[in-house]
Amino acid sequence: MRLIGCDPGLMSGISYIDGSRIDRTEPIALELPTMQAIKQITRWANDARCRAGAEVGIVCENYKQRPGPLSNQPDALHSVGALRYFCWDNDISFLLEMPGEGKKFGTDYKLKKIGWWHPTPDGHANDSMRHLLVGAVRTGLVRGEELL
Repeated sequence: MRLIGCDPGLMSGISYIDGSRIDRTEPIALELPTMQAIKQITRWANDARCRAGAEVGIVCENYKQRPGPLSNQPDALHSVGALRYFCWDNDISFLLEMPGEGKKFGTDYKLKKIGWWHPTPDGHANDSMRHLLVGAVRTGLVRGEELL
């Protein structure tokens, strides 16, 4: 199983882990502008499916627009829609998580403990890692006792 995490927005955090390896490598985490992030996610997914024949899952923060100018993030909405369509069209598992779900479970302590801490200027790479961690525990790529 290959798992991809996304914190969508004008500047997006994305992360990828190859869970098929016995020694489970450290995930890749990047912070990229919206369209570059979507392009990289589709590359990771297509590469895993076409070259390795692997099952792929994408875990994405669910953006909900609220009233007020500070909440208006069309890039986040567009990213979620583009990824949702890509997953539907390619028969890829797509999971939306609320922002608080990733932050509550994927604490800084846990990310550091398992070597998944990737600081970036805006912190979006770590936010994608938080969602990736929730997905990794749900799919069994990471065992809960590793986080204690």
